[in-house]
Amino acid sequence: MPDASRTASRQLANPGIGPRAVRRPAGERTLPSGAPAWLPVLSVCPEVTEDSYAAIAECFGESPGGWPEFECWLRSAALADPVPHSQPVSLKVRDVWLPALDLALGRLLDQAETRARLVRCPHRELRKPLITAVAVWARNAGRWDVLQDLWRQVADDAANIPDGVLPVYVDLPADARKDYPILTWASAVAEADAANPRSTRTAVFLNRMILDSAMLHADWALREDTDTAVFAGILRMIGERHLPPSGMPLDAAWRTKEAIDRFIDERSRMGRPPTRLSHSLFRVTSGQLAVFRADLAGAVAEARWGGILALGPSTSDLAVGIEALAHGLAGEAGDRPTRPAGPSPDSFRFGCLSQMASVMKSLADGRDALESLDRAGVEAVLGAVSQDTATIAGVWASWVGLEALHAAIWGEAPEGLNRLFAALADQPMGVRQQDEPLSGLMLARAQALLLSRIGAFGAATLCTDLIAERFRTVPLARTLLWAGQFGPAVRTMELTLPDPYLLHSDRLQLLIIRGAATTLDGSITDDIRSDTLTALRHLVQDRSYLPLAMLPRRARDAVLDLGGTLATDPGTTEQFAGLLDRLPDVKDGVGGVGLIQLTEREAVLLPLLATNDSVPDIAKRLHVSVHTLRTQVATLREKFQASTRAELVRKAGSYGALR
Repeated sequence: MPDASRTASRQLANPGIGPRAVRRPAGERTLPSGAPAWLPVLSVCPEVTEDSYAAIAECFGESPGGWPEFECWLRSAALADPVPHSQPVSLKVRDVWLPALDLALGRLLDQAETRARLVRCPHRELRKPLITAVAVWARNAGRWDVLQDLWRQVADDAANIPDGVLPVYVDLPADARKDYPILTWASAVAEADAANPRSTRTAVFLNRMILDSAMLHADWALREDTDTAVFAGILRMIGERHLPPSGMPLDAAWRTKEAIDRFIDERSRMGRPPTRLSHSLFRVTSGQLAVFRADLAGAVAEARWGGILALGPSTSDLAVGIEALAHGLAGEAGDRPTRPAGPSPDSFRFGCLSQMASVMKSLADGRDALESLDRAGVEAVLGAVSQDTATIAGVWASWVGLEALHAAIWGEAPEGLNRLFAALADQPMGVRQQDEPLSGLMLARAQALLLSRIGAFGAATLCTDLIAERFRTVPLARTLLWAGQFGPAVRTMELTLPDPYLLHSDRLQLLIIRGAATTLDGSITDDIRSDTLTALRHLVQDRSYLPLAMLPRRARDAVLDLGGTLATDPGTTEQFAGLLDRLPDVKDGVGGVGLIQLTEREAVLLPLLATNDSVPDIAKRLHVSVHTLRTQVATLREKFQASTRAELVRKAGSYGALR
């Protein structure tokens, strides 16, 4: 098989491949009489074999059985010579005939039916140079419509886009990218593929998408063709999401999404609805935005809609990936769809929809593995998904959060914190941790757990302030539990538990935390004990072991004692044994003073000790004797391993005991 890239380069350098070549230049060789109509196709395949002959003949509806006669004809017409020592015999087209064949191919490709035949060639290896030839012809001819349609077809098989095709899409004219918006995406993929050094490919891809969004597609709603308008609007959404934080990028992108919704409704009422191709891509892109907004239910709804409308595998795969990741982030183990194993993200061309789908599916698998405490599964995903591919798919925060939680559960917390801080300090282009609820949720939850594990409870509590209010209660209650603040941990969830919109997974975690806190402080009631057992049963049956692994050791043991009957229940025996087998061995507050339990009196006293008031003045305010107060202070110093009042206040603040 010939070198397709070399053939493409020769054709790109020949501006005659296109309509301008219809007039035969002086000196052009005339193809021999009796030549089949498809003979010019040989210019993309200078070495002709029986297989390539049969594939080309079949493309044009001819019987492929005449290879011996065709071989003899090529040789007798002096068109080709045998390749020395080739077995079976192959022929090499003589170089003197290549210009004539190229020009004739240009005239042949001007026919839509011929282009369709070549792109659908059943011979997989031959199809690559044929597709390249069509792409080169379209670019030289200025047939941007053909180039856009061709991209739609090849992008659905993004792992096998011919090498010779991508250079054709590099640096396309701005007018072409404006009139045919899909060419913006194609150009971004092609230019990222050509990026040197490779470390710049994320920036190259996003630069093309962002610049075209602002300069070419801001007027998307004014386009006459509905599909063109929708495709341009999608690119506008993507570009707006990467605006500077001061521009409230996620809100701007969502406003455009809502505007496209209204546009589609209006055009549909006019009898000019979008095709399923553009509508499905809009829905899955909306699903991505919903994930970034931490609207996980909305993400699932948009992804399902997009999957129903999808015509090609890349869009349908992305829909499946978005839905799977949304379920994984919500902790909805029982609702996760079955996902067959697929190629790794690096198998696809950088920036293609298929690669984004693979990233989403992989991270969803990583979340599933994390929920079931499958360490090997998590590590396999972290090895398969790179920072670049996660960034392009818009889920960098999910990737970093998965890595941080892996460190919090199985690794060394200080090392995990250092890696997390390094990642936050060097966020790649396109990451919007500051203004996206999902990013704040993923990263702050991981950071709070890591800080709790080293005993920095005050810093962990501050981390929870970065989380959107509707998702804040679980990490805050868990941090207070780690800090030994059992009463505050329970009170934190009092207003949240009755919320009918609370995620089911969050409700289960809060019930577990409440059961642990009330058991440890001796205030557990029969109702709380029953609720805790019910929540634990749900988690065990779904193999959602992560909420238990994120608790301090004493709290975890308390919950397991409450659920001891699950070990002998036939419906949960196997899962409960799996939980016990996979729970990692962690210590409470590694690097700190451990799990500190404060009495209500001590919780009142600590803030007063942080003031400049003297011990007698504080005793007077609390209506106790100075001796009693000094005894209480001594007890607190012992709990926090502090030798002075000043050190006690400092450590209490660090561990989250001072609010």
